[in-house]
Amino acid sequence: MNERIKQLRLALGLSQEAFGMRLGLGRGAITNIELGKVPPKPLLVGLICREFGCREEWLRTGKGEMLANISRQKKIAAFLNDLLREDDDSFRVNMIDALSDLAPDEWQMLEKFAQRLVSRKPAAKKPTPPPVEVAGPAVEPELSNVKFAAYGDAKKVLTTDDLNDIKAAVTAKEERNRKKKSGE
Repeated sequence: MNERIKQLRLALGLSQEAFGMRLGLGRGAITNIELGKVPPKPLLVGLICREFGCREEWLRTGKGEMLANISRQKKIAAFLNDLLREDDDSFRVNMIDALSDLAPDEWQMLEKFAQRLVSRKPAAKKPTPPPVEVAGPAVEPELSNVKFAAYGDAKKVLTTDDLNDIKAAVTAKEERNRKKKSGE
């Protein structure tokens, strides 16, 4: 049963911590159950089934479907219940918050956009270039402020000034985002 509990958790896209929190357990307890160190008590099995819409027969024996057929409203209610337990700055909370602010005409625009996305053919996947390789400072003393970087087939010589400019730009952007978030 321990392996099926892990399967359920992964199918729901939950971390051990989030899964445990919904059951009133810590991450360590879920780890021990999933590893088979501690067998789940019958009350916990029932709670797992109720909380996550899992079929008890599947959880106990592996027979049948993992999830019970639940209504759309119950599925949405479970999602919102889960969402209310998340940190206020999580992506999911911020996304639902932004969606809740949409006007009716914005919902129509979003619906049209989603329909266009669904109707598109997937583009051919481009090969991923190799990771950036960065070497340390050049050996020659007069070139000590030069670093070399390569991305795919393109090579670029970056001086210390270039790297400092990049760092300053990133820092400035982070500062703007921080001020925007705090409302300054």
